[in-house]
Amino acid sequence: MFPGNGKITLKKSWDMITDRAARIKQIAVGVVTSSSISRKDVIDYANSLADSLAILDIHVSTPGLLEYARNELNDQAIDLAAEFISMRTQIVATQDWIVANFPKDIANNLSVYSFDANKRFIDINLTAGQFAAFQTQLKLLIGTIN
Repeated sequence: MFPGNGKITLKKSWDMITDRAARIKQIAVGVVTSSSISRKDVIDYANSLADSLAILDIHVSTPGLLEYARNELNDQAIDLAAEFISMRTQIVATQDWIVANFPKDIANNLSVYSFDANKRFIDINLTAGQFAAFQTQLKLLIGTIN
């Protein structure tokens, strides 16, 4: 049988962590530099953060990873544990911000779509104030990822 999952190696763990961190930052930079965002895109990003956090948490505990990563970065002085904790804390803070500030109806259901004049559902963008606050949150997240 072909090994579908493969063995978790130091290289694989480090690559998964850095790839996820880069993707989190890439999306955040895209939002910060845009002029608006749909509520659907915010939900998609929230799901992406949750998926990424699960992957980060699995791979960060790989034995020997810190030393491997320091060698890969050619920087024995870097405190990767502190840097990871800072990034992870800000990911959770961003998730918490989305949950607390996402537009909801009176029953606490997410308000994502609306009907247009032709009775088709359409995306709703965050308001200017919501978007500015979301961008501020994302700037904090970006600041934790090199």
